[in-house]
Amino acid sequence: MKTHIRLAFWALQVLWGLKGTWPADRLRLWKKSINLYLAFLAFTDPERPCDQLRNAMLCAILSAVYDYDTDWTFGNRQGDNFFPLLKRIKLKEARTLATNLFNRDNNRNISADGLERGSIALRFYVLVINSVWMSSYTPKQIRSFGRKLQIIDDILDREGDLAAGDTNCLLFNDRTQEFLTEAAEFLKSDFFGRLKRNSQVYAILEGKVRKTLRNSGMRPATLKQLFATGRPKNGLYASVLSFIGFGFYEGTPWHIVLLTGIAFAGLTMSIMIFNDWVDRENDRKKRKMFASEHSQELMRYWQRLSCLTTLVLVPIAYWSIPLTLYITLIWTIGIMYSYARQRHPLNNIIVALCSGSPALCGMIYYGEISRVALYTFGIYALLIFVREIHKDIQDIKVDPEYKRTMPLNIGTARTIMFTTVFLYAPALLLVLYPNPWITWLGVIALGFITFQQSFVFLHPYRIGRAFLAMRLTQVGLLVLLLVT
Repeated sequence: MKTHIRLAFWALQVLWGLKGTWPADRLRLWKKSINLYLAFLAFTDPERPCDQLRNAMLCAILSAVYDYDTDWTFGNRQGDNFFPLLKRIKLKEARTLATNLFNRDNNRNISADGLERGSIALRFYVLVINSVWMSSYTPKQIRSFGRKLQIIDDILDREGDLAAGDTNCLLFNDRTQEFLTEAAEFLKSDFFGRLKRNSQVYAILEGKVRKTLRNSGMRPATLKQLFATGRPKNGLYASVLSFIGFGFYEGTPWHIVLLTGIAFAGLTMSIMIFNDWVDRENDRKKRKMFASEHSQELMRYWQRLSCLTTLVLVPIAYWSIPLTLYITLIWTIGIMYSYARQRHPLNNIIVALCSGSPALCGMIYYGEISRVALYTFGIYALLIFVREIHKDIQDIKVDPEYKRTMPLNIGTARTIMFTTVFLYAPALLLVLYPNPWITWLGVIALGFITFQQSFVFLHPYRIGRAFLAMRLTQVGLLVLLLVT
C-alpha cells in the first residue's frame, strides 16, 4: 500500500511539472492517471515488483497526457506535454510505437473504427511494464487483446465520444452488432479472467459493459421500449384535446368521440416514431441511440401501429367522411414533416398546426364554425410553435448541415428574444377567450410572461426558466377546458 501511495504522489509531482497545462487540468489528469494505474496493475505480475508498479504508473501518466494533447480542449496538438514525458521511457521500440500512434491520431490518420489504437497501446504497455505473464503472449495475441480492450473502452465511453465527436467503433451503425458480439465473447475469455484476478477494476468494468450489452441492440427491443418511442404522453394529449373539441358541441355520440380520440393518439404516436426513424442517424449526436440500433424493429412497429390506426378510421368513415379525411390529412402532413427540415419556418408551422388540430374535430364533424374551437386551436398552435423553436435552440449544435432553424438563421440570442415576445400572442387569445376562468388564466399568463421576459433580457441563455410560463399555460388551459 505504501508503494501505491508513494507512486500516486510521484504522479502528482510529474504532472505538476507540465507547465503547458492549466492547474485544474493537472488535477484532472492526476485523477485520470490514478484510475488508469489501477487498471494497468492487471498487466503486472501478481508479486507486484516495484519496478513494474513504477512503469505501470508511468504508462498511466503517459496515457492520460496523450489524451490531453490529442483530445482535450487546452491540449497541445504538437505533443509538447506528451513527448517530453515519453523521453522517460528507455526502450526505443516503445517510444517509436507511442510517437507514431500520436502523430497518426493527431493527423486523423487512423482507421474509421480506431481499434488499432488499442493494439498499439497494449503492445506499448507490455514492453514498458515487462511482466512475465504478459510477455508469454505472442505479438499477434497482444494485438488481438488490445483490439478487444479498445472495444470495451469504446463501449464505456460511447456517449462521451459521441458528444465530443471522438473516434469510437460503436458510432458506425453498420458494424455495431459485430463489435458488441466481439466484446461479449472477450468477457468470457481466459485472458480477461486473468485481468480480473490481477485487478478488481476489471470486474467492475465487466459489470458496466454487461449492463450496456443488455441495453444495446444485441437484445431485441421490448414492446415497452418501442411503445415509449411514440411519446405516449403526446398521444394522450392529442386524444384529450380531441375530446375537448367535441365538448364544444352537445349530443355527440360517445363512440365517435372515443374512436376519434384513439385515432388521434395513434396518428400522433405514428408521426413521432416515423420522425425518430428518419432522424435516427442525426439523433446519435444527441446521444439518442435507440432508433439507430433498432432501426428495423422500429419500422416494423411503426407499420403495425399505422395499420391499427387505419383500422380505427374505417368505422369513423362510416359516420363521417369529412372527419375521416381531416384526420388522414393531419396524419399525412405530420409524416411529411420529416422531409421538410430545410424549410424554416415551415417545419415549425407544420408541428404547430398538427398539434392544435384535435381541437377542431367537433367543428369538422358538425360542419359548423365554432369561435371557441378556433380560439382553442389558435392558442395551442401558437404555444407549440414557440415550444418547437425552443427545442431548436437546444439542438443548435447538432442541426447544422441537417436542417435549417431560426437559431441557425438569426442566432440564439435573437431567437430567444423573438419567442419571449411571441408568447404574448397566445396570451392575448386567452384573455379574449369566451370563458371567464380562462380569461383570468390569460391575465395571469400575461403577467408571468412579462416577468419572464425581463428575466430573459438579464439572462438570455437561461432559456429553460424563460419558458416556464408556456408550459404552465398549456397544462392550466387543458385542465380548465376539461372541468368547465
